[in-house]
Amino acid sequence: HDLTHPSDEPIELTIDNNRSTFSSFGYPVEFSADGRWLAFAAGDSRVWLWPVGVWSQTPVALQGHTDQPVSSMAFSADGQWLLTGGMDSVSRLWSLPDALVERACRRAGRNLSHAEWQRFWGDRDYARTCKHWPLPDDLLSAAADDYAQGKDLENVLTHLRLALGETDSSSTSMDDQHRRRLARNLVHDALDNLERLEMNQSVISESLDLLSKAFTVMPDLDLSALDVGAGSWNRLCWRGSLYQHASDVLDACELAVDNARLERLGHFHDSRAVARMLTGDFAGAIDDLQRFLEWEETHPVDESAVEERRRWILELKQGNNPLDEPTLANLRQESI
Repeated sequence: HDLTHPSDEPIELTIDNNRSTFSSFGYPVEFSADGRWLAFAAGDSRVWLWPVGVWSQTPVALQGHTDQPVSSMAFSADGQWLLTGGMDSVSRLWSLPDALVERACRRAGRNLSHAEWQRFWGDRDYARTCKHWPLPDDLLSAAADDYAQGKDLENVLTHLRLALGETDSSSTSMDDQHRRRLARNLVHDALDNLERLEMNQSVISESLDLLSKAFTVMPDLDLSALDVGAGSWNRLCWRGSLYQHASDVLDACELAVDNARLERLGHFHDSRAVARMLTGDFAGAIDDLQRFLEWEETHPVDESAVEERRRWILELKQGNNPLDEPTLANLRQESI
């Protein structure tokens, strides 16, 4: 009986869909001190272990006594162990499931990856086994993929909450962490997408769509705070500009220049110059091109590229944009 609801019908415990029966011998039944486990011996050599309140779950069978019934049992005070004594004249000490999980977590030092979970549990929803360790990165990547492919954002966040064992769906600091990590994965997916050898308008659009989704997830996302190299931002700046998205990638151009190392700085100024030319900022483009030319004096650069940039500066000073379609086509070819 559930004494908190004494008028309710008693709970019938079943094993393999059969009612559990107790003989008149009076085999032992014990609750753990923390109220989490119920253990009983049903007259054979086994002890059955139930998580309290989850009565529909198949109980764990503790098998080790031979042929004779179990006659006594006791839980440890911390609820980690169960001691049983049988008519086979043997006492056995059992580590309870929670204790086994804790030991496994200490040994592994992490949670199962999403791929590992699918291998062992199939389509069953992911659940964080080791409470003190974070969710695996590939679970967040899978969540980002689900959202990128059209799954509702709230459903994705709910899946992450359930994976952590959270039941409160209200906006909390933990929910912000989910959003931030999901947004981070979307940004990384967007930049990784640009590493394809075959580059075209469709690839650029895919990457920009992923970035847009990242800001939908986390509107106040600070790109400069992400662990992204300047080279990745420059790739987005350069390729986005060449494929008709210069205005969409100006922030990436700024991040590339701001975080560049000296050995790459000139190239990143060159990329930003292209974006600025295509968005009508001729003065800014001239400044970037001059910085490129100053930088190339101490760094090896193809002489034809240097001469081309000098011509661009002259055109820009006359108020003309030197990046006509044939020039852009050549630059796209050079960047392959």
